[in-house]
Amino acid sequence: MLREVRKQELKQQLFLKAIELFQEKGYDNVTVEEIASSCGIAKGTFFNYFPKKEHILLHLGQSQIQFMSEIVQKHQVPNLRERLRLIFNDLLSTYAQHSDLLKLTLSETMKSALLMKEESPNILIFQQTLCQVINEAKDLHAFQTRWESLGR
Repeated sequence: MLREVRKQELKQQLFLKAIELFQEKGYDNVTVEEIASSCGIAKGTFFNYFPKKEHILLHLGQSQIQFMSEIVQKHQVPNLRERLRLIFNDLLSTYAQHSDLLKLTLSETMKSALLMKEESPNILIFQQTLCQVINEAKDLHAFQTRWESLGR
């Protein structure tokens, strides 16, 4: 158990250091060797946690899915419009605080076929989460589609 905790801590340390270096020097100017040495590990150890440098950005995208889930759970207001406004307000304010990192992630994702392929499930999860919020409102009769209102 302790070993697994240490592995997760090192992965998080590698991730945070890489993001710091990306923001400081630019993604293309940071090497795996530099990330590894700044964390006090060998280059080969880096690859035990991330198969390629690009996977650090994938890790960022995956962590955003958890963040979004927490925001959706936080805002449990009955009015759908208000709930969506609160959810998107939290997401956008967080992204605004880290706009350089968001630009970097989007740019690198668009440039890399690997990242595009790997990031697609995250986009699908985002869509499914929003659909779930809307369906919950429909189930509570707190939301009426335009088509339903025409039939009445």
